[in-house]
Amino acid sequence: MKRKNKALLIILVFLLFLIGLTIMLYPYFQGASADATLEQNAEAFYERLETIPPVSMDTQPGDTVPPEPVLPHPELLGAIQQYNATLWEQKQANLKDPWSYTQPSFSLKEYGLDDEIFGVISIPKLNLSMPLYLGATEQHLAAGAAHLSQTSLPIGGKNTNCVIAGHRGGGGASAMLC
Repeated sequence: MKRKNKALLIILVFLLFLIGLTIMLYPYFQGASADATLEQNAEAFYERLETIPPVSMDTQPGDTVPPEPVLPHPELLGAIQQYNATLWEQKQANLKDPWSYTQPSFSLKEYGLDDEIFGVISIPKLNLSMPLYLGATEQHLAAGAAHLSQTSLPIGGKNTNCVIAGHRGGGGASAMLC
């Protein structure tokens, strides 16, 4: 009887040890899974870029001024430039409450793009590559970094101020990007 109780106690201690180990390692595995998903989404964006035809430079004999490059999705670029200019001119008038940040500035699907990934943030020193979404919704922040609406879109230019938020968990650690 004592031998049976001792064996039962050893099994119970072993099971408790396994449960504790599982609880301790769960954040690590969850972070690794999240990092893998971020990397896959970033790679999907890069693959989409590869399908875009190269930028063409139409030159004519005798041209003295280099021609402007013909970029893919010129209507989207024009809309983004107009959006950034309007934000500056109106002094972010539509920024009324904290939820204003969550509304996407554009629907990329309206411009013929299959997904809502606007770009990729890559920080090699942190071994980080994550997709950038428009609008700081919970879903976008869970899937990568997010552009806070009512701030300029990250295309550069004068009078722009872009805000990007995100977080990442890996090995149980968390880092904020702003």
